[in-house]
Amino acid sequence: MPAKVFYHVDFYNGGWRCNKFSDFGKLTTSEAFKLAEFVTTVEDGEPLPGKNKESWLRDDGTEIPERIGYRSNKLWHYHAGPYSEAIDPIRSDLIRNRNVDGHCSGPVVHYKWLDPSVKSELLILAFSPQHTPFPVPRNDPNHLDQRGGILLNKKSKIVEATPSTEDVD
Repeated sequence: MPAKVFYHVDFYNGGWRCNKFSDFGKLTTSEAFKLAEFVTTVEDGEPLPGKNKESWLRDDGTEIPERIGYRSNKLWHYHAGPYSEAIDPIRSDLIRNRNVDGHCSGPVVHYKWLDPSVKSELLILAFSPQHTPFPVPRNDPNHLDQRGGILLNKKSKIVEATPSTEDVD
């Protein structure tokens, strides 16, 4: 089942770039391609080859106590590639499912479900050019901490990843 993808407005319009986080406009060509590939695959409802999991849990499902804020904000991350071809076979799965057997990569897409019980809309918060496992909340900068909280005015904080054709005049 497909999911609709949105960008957090601060990710979409932001100008930040470092090893931990990059905003949309500062992505390299290859990073932008990986992000577009992720968005297209999710919106088409196709399986993803990368590791995909909650950001507050270890691979074995145990909670990381220092990441309780990630749990309360329901943050997830997906390893977007490129992947080492030496690791094969690998399990692909849909975006809604936890997949710790997927490929690992340096680049990671950080997101949260806007509707966690249904999982039909997700919000991309940040892109990490180099995966830093479990960035500590309140580290400066930590776009996950700054962008992952409650969205009081949802419409002012999201940008559609793929605008619908109905919006075109």
